[in-house]
Amino acid sequence: MIRRMLMIVAMVLVLCAAKSTIGTDFKADALPSLDVGKTTLAQATALLGAPPQSSQVGVTGATVYTWSYIEAKASIWTGKGSAVNKRAVLVFNSDGTFQRILQLDGIVLSPADTERLISRPAIAAAPLVRAAQQGAAQVTNQSAARQYRCTDEKGQPYITVTADPPAGCVVQ
Repeated sequence: MIRRMLMIVAMVLVLCAAKSTIGTDFKADALPSLDVGKTTLAQATALLGAPPQSSQVGVTGATVYTWSYIEAKASIWTGKGSAVNKRAVLVFNSDGTFQRILQLDGIVLSPADTERLISRPAIAAAPLVRAAQQGAAQVTNQSAARQYRCTDEKGQPYITVTADPPAGCVVQ
């Protein structure tokens, strides 16, 4: 009789709580272990503890891989709910090595890791992306591309990455 009562109580508790997940949870805290130009997709998958959910080849020939995980919980007893939403979008060069983090949702990196894994690699990739978007078959003088601090006609500052410095711009 007591056993039956415990089973009924357990079933009621299970029915009064809900949990839903989309994707496979991954170790977002392992993202700082990625090494630009060295980490392979297999190594990144091992570090993150899960395979990417999707991939797409970009205009430069690089491949974008997405890891995402959503978890929602709710309790009828307490009326409380919680949600976890995290997504990491990583770019890998055509040679299979990690290029940069393209986007993070629900994940925060330290300023140093943000600079190393997002900002600096994005600046380096900008000429390639721009050339590919413009339909250029080949990027010439890629290694000479630099970042310049400029001012537009209205006096507003902006930054550009190019091999040839625009008039009135200063090397960043």
